[in-house]
Amino acid sequence: MKDKSIAGISDKGQKRSNNEDSFVAETIPGTGMQLAAVIDGVGGYEGGEIAADITCKCFLTHQGELKENIIPQLKQIIAEANQKIFEARKADPSKSQMACVLTAAVTDADNNKFYYAHVGDTRLYLLRDGSLVKISHDHSPIGFLEETGRLTEAAAMKHPRRNEINKALGFQGDIDIQGDFIEASESPFLPGDMLLLCSDGLTDMIESSTILEILLQDTSLDQKTKTLVDAANAAGGEDNITLVLVHNNNPSTSQKALRPAAAAKEQKQEHKKSGSLKQDVKSSSPLITDSGSRKKKFNVIPLLIVLCVGLACLSMFLYFQKPATSESIPAPAINVSPSETELDFARYLGDSPSKTLTLSGQKDIILTGPVHFSKDSVSISGGNTNFIADSSYNGPAFIFEKSVAYIKIDSLLFSGFSPAILLQGQPAILKNIQFNNCPVHVAQQAIFPGGNVNINLPGFNQSFKDSLP
Repeated sequence: MKDKSIAGISDKGQKRSNNEDSFVAETIPGTGMQLAAVIDGVGGYEGGEIAADITCKCFLTHQGELKENIIPQLKQIIAEANQKIFEARKADPSKSQMACVLTAAVTDADNNKFYYAHVGDTRLYLLRDGSLVKISHDHSPIGFLEETGRLTEAAAMKHPRRNEINKALGFQGDIDIQGDFIEASESPFLPGDMLLLCSDGLTDMIESSTILEILLQDTSLDQKTKTLVDAANAAGGEDNITLVLVHNNNPSTSQKALRPAAAAKEQKQEHKKSGSLKQDVKSSSPLITDSGSRKKKFNVIPLLIVLCVGLACLSMFLYFQKPATSESIPAPAINVSPSETELDFARYLGDSPSKTLTLSGQKDIILTGPVHFSKDSVSISGGNTNFIADSSYNGPAFIFEKSVAYIKIDSLLFSGFSPAILLQGQPAILKNIQFNNCPVHVAQQAIFPGGNVNINLPGFNQSFKDSLP
């Protein structure tokens, strides 16, 4: 019987004569977990379909090993595929340029988790609560410009260099699976969540808003995959189109709140089981006493009169204390220690990659040290809040650790930091950000055995952007 929680499809599109893509959409034997993978043979090079087929077979061969230590196992499979492609290229000069890119995921709906590994410009999206979040990061120059807000999605889709990539399997042997060549992480996979893995043949043709509309339709996964392919072909179908959908169709574990009567009844039953029924729980109705007489109702009228008189006195007091001028007095800046700020941010962000921290009310926050972020996804809407470096501090305001796979910051001001934002892993999407007296706006920290080196991203990005046609 077909598993209705996973579906995949591949189509050659309208312009290509062959299909260089491949995919995996399998339930892992002996488990309730699913293995999904989308593999895109590098277009325009002879043998792209061979590279994709080699990688697909590696996943199918080793899928039974994806039961524990899943991320290391995913990386090992990808490393094996890379080595086989590399050796096949050397053995056949006519296939010297073949390679592929891929995104793979293992979902464990019973434990509400998914794991993924990614190389290149195929993509992984998470649909949760009506929002579509891009989880993976494009290993391509145009993808980087789009993710950092320097190109809109529409402009990136039409850019002449959109098909260029920085990473692929087969270009080099013995890739370092301990390093960052393979992007990999894990994240919650909650009841109702859906994962979309797809090749750029889909995302170069239709925008994410259109993809979201189709995914939200009340249809089966098979129908959704066909509708997405049809939409991409209708938009031109310039490349092969491949995608896999995985749905956590487990029922929600949330329970409705019990009514007081039902709660008392359950409490009574529990006491009976333990043999220690208390004398004050003899009825499910909270208005019945031991003797069966009805409780007296408390007369609240005198209390209301006292409260009204008190409120009237308080109103008169505040009126006479009102300042002569009606101009509002701005709130002073506050000093926030890094530990307090981290706790506050952590409380709002929670564990969900789709949650957003919204800052409002406080316009000036003075930092005496950096705020560290280590969650898998961080989205901050600042409301023009101004983070100000204390006079004794000259470092970064925010440090995003390597574990953060998705970073979006909107409407914030940074004053007096160097750099304002320090990235240890993926690039950040910045929107409506202002930097005041910040010699370095954003820096990428490269980690080496002998020490860490910060690379000033604004200068690098600007020169890189200027070099594009």
